[in-house]
Amino acid sequence: MKALLSPRNITLGAVAALLFLVSVPRVHQLALQDNQRDAQSAVRALAKAAFEAPRAENLEARALSRVLAERLRDVRYDESSGLIQRHGYLFEVVSAPSDQDLVRAWPVAHGQTGVFAYVWTEETALLTHHNPNAEWSGAAEQRPTGREDGWREAAGLR
Repeated sequence: MKALLSPRNITLGAVAALLFLVSVPRVHQLALQDNQRDAQSAVRALAKAAFEAPRAENLEARALSRVLAERLRDVRYDESSGLIQRHGYLFEVVSAPSDQDLVRAWPVAHGQTGVFAYVWTEETALLTHHNPNAEWSGAAEQRPTGREDGWREAAGLR
């Protein structure tokens, strides 16, 4: 027991605990950033798949999820919500005859899987929103449109 509580072992234990407490939040932050980068690339890939080919067959979410899965990993179609999911983000393609077509993405769980929301339209290309109040999180009814205050064009991501 004396050897276990030696100053050397206590110091090593304290250093290990400190490293753990410092690194875990950083790893989580890196995972969020990775999910957000992946969401941006998936939005662009979905827009290309949905709007650059004949529309009639390409706008169904299940079919789009299969097309996206050919290009990117970890893509799945969620039967219950009708949404596409990838790396902590939900995706939806919307085609409105009287409005503009758009692809939107938002976090599955705000703060845990991502923070930013994304919208792509032919007119604006990729827009980002910091989503500070977690307006868009999970498969809730409220979804981003790109018309809310706070949207910014993604730098260099047209």
